[in-house]
Amino acid sequence: MKGRYVYKILIILILTVFIYPQRAAAQDIDLHGVTEMKLLGLPSAEYDSLGVSAPALNTAFISPACTGNIIIGDSRIVNIDRMYGVNTTPDNVFVFAQNGAGFNYFENTALPAAKRFEKAHPEIKKWRYVICLGVNDLGNADKYACKLSVLSVDRDVYFMSVNPVTPNPDIIDFQVVNLKISEFNGIIKEMPGIRYIDTYSYLMTNGFETVDGVHFNAETSATIYNLIKAYLLI
Repeated sequence: MKGRYVYKILIILILTVFIYPQRAAAQDIDLHGVTEMKLLGLPSAEYDSLGVSAPALNTAFISPACTGNIIIGDSRIVNIDRMYGVNTTPDNVFVFAQNGAGFNYFENTALPAAKRFEKAHPEIKKWRYVICLGVNDLGNADKYACKLSVLSVDRDVYFMSVNPVTPNPDIIDFQVVNLKISEFNGIIKEMPGIRYIDTYSYLMTNGFETVDGVHFNAETSATIYNLIKAYLLI
């Protein structure tokens, strides 16, 4: 078993050191291996610019009696992790996120990694998941709904609304995009067993700022993270 484990690590290192950088240069990279490196606690600083967040499996908790909170998201959540060092702060909140993430990342990378993280910490008896995805694939609302329904059978599942966008060269008709976002949120909001965190309405009512139309500035990112923690009573 030990030999197989070492062999697996060597394969990951080969992929990340020799193959991934070449594919990244071509803007066609599978970042699953970077998530794997972070889980194993292997050095990955040179890949941080690729936008991947994940805690090491041996991360410590404040108290075994506390609930574990796992946030799964896209680049908007990666930015929050970078601001607050969520995965290195001992508050029982952990981030699995990746730039450009959508349903495929959610199903094939984030959920398997999060469940491995759970198994690595049997002292934690209760887990809550906060899903912050959808802006990159608004057409997948039904897929998210189905997966969230399954996940909520034995976990507390929260879904943070997909948050609004503002005009930029790629989002000229931002009002149409925001309408699609509202339609996506409406599907998830009506799901039984899913706790809905309506940050979208809060931002539209109280105002927000982006740096490029999609990603929020530091103040708005802080507001969003504080709202998530308020819903979780952290």
